[in-house]
Amino acid sequence: MKAKDLKPGDRFTVTPPDPESLVRVCLTNDCEHGIRFGWPHNSHYWCGMGELVEVELVSRGEKSSS
Repeated sequence: MKAKDLKPGDRFTVTPPDPESLVRVCLTNDCEHGIRFGWPHNSHYWCGMGELVEVELVSRGEKSSS
């Protein structure tokens, strides 16, 4: 699957594995902010990535009801 198919909250991996964490979490995937991701154990930092990067989905994010 390509990164362009990620939805906010999706957990995914890339090859080679990220030295920061094996699993990444999609934060945004939109025209304004692009594809941004963070790490499950670190909410203070995020990075961007290209939409054609190959990713493997670990789990699909779920929206919480308010």
